[in-house]
Amino acid sequence: MRVRIANSHWRIFSFAIAIILAISFGCRSSTLENAQALLATPEGMCQASASSWLEISPGESTEENVLDVLGEPATQGHLSKVESRFFLYPPIVDTSETKSGNLVVFRKNGVVDWMDLWVANSDGKFHTVAEFARQYGPKLDRAYVQGINDTFGPGQVYVWSECGLAITAVSDVHIKRFANETLALAEQLEPSIGELTFRYPVHPSATIQPSPNVDQIVVRQFIFQPTSFDSFRRAYADWIPYLSDKRFYRLDPQP
Repeated sequence: MRVRIANSHWRIFSFAIAIILAISFGCRSSTLENAQALLATPEGMCQASASSWLEISPGESTEENVLDVLGEPATQGHLSKVESRFFLYPPIVDTSETKSGNLVVFRKNGVVDWMDLWVANSDGKFHTVAEFARQYGPKLDRAYVQGINDTFGPGQVYVWSECGLAITAVSDVHIKRFANETLALAEQLEPSIGELTFRYPVHPSATIQPSPNVDQIVVRQFIFQPTSFDSFRRAYADWIPYLSDKRFYRLDPQP
């Protein structure tokens, strides 16, 4: 009889523990689905307001907000091998590897996670790194070397994690070769902003070293929720086109 009582109590105790663990795991899963919980607090204050596009802000705006502002996308679906849903808006730019344009990617809960946006001369003018450095500050996290397969040739990626911004930029020589036209800059480079400085420079022993230059022409901007540089590297860096071999997203449109 004592054994039965002990076993009965043990079953009740085990059942209670199972319920507690299930509740705890459920809460944790819910938290994990909200990717904001995975992103560290920015290490500093952004010199400007956090990056957004047409008042669409990663970590805040929803799919409904995007549809209200931009309307129905030209294409929608999921990124290959992941569950991230995307909307793709014009201009749609064809390259040898994929289609790109203004890409809005959502988290599982329907909140905007990140956006990859076409800059170049989309507003009729080309823009330089200096313009962005004036707005977001000449001190940023890092400059990376961008891969050589991009439409405009090799370039640099500049990252301001605390502002939720990374830009890809190339020499005007590559732009002229692609556009076959004289560059019309949105602003002149004077007054100079001086040298760019980096909180986390590429180690001197690295085989490939970046060559940052404020005169480079910005091709795309990548907007994400402001966070620390470490969180940027873990959560977003691999989604920036041509920044790493494993990142390049492919779009799986809905049938």
